Amino acid sequence: MHPVVFASNKAINFYRKLLNENNFNYQSIKDFSKLNPKQVSVFNCWEEEVQITPGVLNETGGKYAARSLAVAVESLKSRQIEGLVTAPIHKKNIQSKDFDFTGHTPTSATLSPARTCSCS
Repeated sequence: MHPVVFASNKAINFYRKLLNENNFNYQSIKDFSKLNPKQVSVFNCWEEEVQITPGVLNETGGKYAARSLAVAVESLKSRQIEGLVTAPIHKKNIQSKDFDFTGHTPTSATLSPARTCSCS
């Protein structure tokens, strides 16, 4: 199993600097053939610059959380990954005209009906 984070290397670097965590190393990938079993991979879901404001609910945070989730679910659906573990998502923050789900478990079940989705 190879851990993959669906986000942006820019977002990972932001938090790495914020937390002064210089020992966290990862590789940035755009396709799954580049996975390294000895390293965490970050699958870039976006390239644009995004202003990150930790602890603040805003449209930008919801938009990019939804994008990361959609890319991860599509990767699961196309069997590029074998499983999906998600972090908590603020349900109010992520709601939009493009994301009309009560959370990430219903999203996964709806977008990837061939796979079993569970929440514990």
